[in-house]
Amino acid sequence: MAVMAIVTMPAMAQKVNADAIKAKIEKNEAMSRDPKKSLKAATWINLGKAYYEAATANTAMLFPGLTYDFLVLSVGQASNANEPETRKVGGKDYAVLTYDAVDVYIDPATKTVHTWKETKPIDEDAFAKAIKAYDKAYETDPKSLDKVNEAYISVVTALTNDGQGFYELDEYGKAAKCFAEAAEHAKNNPNGEMENAKELAFFAGVASYQAGMYDKAKAIFTELLNNNYEQNGEVFLYLATTQDKMDDKAAAKETYMTGIKKYANNTNLLTQFISFAITNNEDPTIVLPYVLTAQQADPKNVGLLLAEGIVYDKMKDYEKAIAAYDRALEMDPTFFGAHYNKGFAYYSYAGEYNKQIGQTDYTNKARIEELKQGFIANMKHATEAFEKAHEVNPNDPSVVELLRSAYFSLRDEGDDMKAKYEHYNALSKKMK
Repeated sequence: MAVMAIVTMPAMAQKVNADAIKAKIEKNEAMSRDPKKSLKAATWINLGKAYYEAATANTAMLFPGLTYDFLVLSVGQASNANEPETRKVGGKDYAVLTYDAVDVYIDPATKTVHTWKETKPIDEDAFAKAIKAYDKAYETDPKSLDKVNEAYISVVTALTNDGQGFYELDEYGKAAKCFAEAAEHAKNNPNGEMENAKELAFFAGVASYQAGMYDKAKAIFTELLNNNYEQNGEVFLYLATTQDKMDDKAAAKETYMTGIKKYANNTNLLTQFISFAITNNEDPTIVLPYVLTAQQADPKNVGLLLAEGIVYDKMKDYEKAIAAYDRALEMDPTFFGAHYNKGFAYYSYAGEYNKQIGQTDYTNKARIEELKQGFIANMKHATEAFEKAHEVNPNDPSVVELLRSAYFSLRDEGDDMKAKYEHYNALSKKMK
């Protein structure tokens, strides 16, 4: 890979000596068991530092944006530098360099470090053990608070960085664990709760949600709301989405509504509620005001115009629905959803005419003919919209089936309509 070929400088870094770090821990553990030395805060501070070093030594020289040249200077050549493995993360390929205890992900486009993953931790529970030692230092001598506070900040920062790294790698469960530990330590700092404690808890909730750990995510978001941490409505959004995933639709709706009343300008919250409401067949008259409010906040969002059309569809106000879809298509002529739903609105409108024909006295031929012409006109408009949708996405079988059905209704309106029916009928069979 080209990103590896540019390096000409020799490696100058020293390998992490895990055995030396473990020996340091053993030495400080022994001192902590000494009856006299255990009474000194410095003994516990040093033990905490030893564990902190164990937790961070393998990745201490790494940071996002580090150039490949300086990576080599800092930690040496990777064992697979000539033929790095390629891994896809978030839809993008990265070159993965293998070191003794860490994999480093390089962005080939910028030739810089994107993220990393520790593969051989010196001690799996090093951060927790470090915090335990720092707590003991403060318990032994409250005058050590300043040093303990600094140590807590270092642990929280390191855990946060690890959480971000796992999140970048789509390893959301591990990210959630790191963020949750960071949040707990930030909350329980003997110097007082740190400013970012709740934010870290929010990150833990988001990562838990992404990992599919909905019970944990729900507990975190609920506690945050109980403590008046709302992140401009984002906590309501994530709690409602989590409740929806847990199939608690009533609770999700209540959470959405509570959040929207407080944060009407949160477009993400509004859009997600609209999608939830439409999917779950909520009363469209309740949804519409929120759609219009969201459009005011984000007037160029074609998705909100689509949502407006869908709401009007459900209200059977097809003319307003079609107008909304047309506005969306003015912004984006290739918007499949707008073409599709516009066609379906005309298709449904035609169905209303057909329904009225069945309810009209058969002797009222003039009225029946009028309704028939309304049916034909709307069905033709439907085929035009579906044809546009088919052009945008020719592989969507639902569009082909609707075109087949619509042209079947129009097959007696001329040879061209009959030919269209036969074409889409054959295509529909092929796609099944």
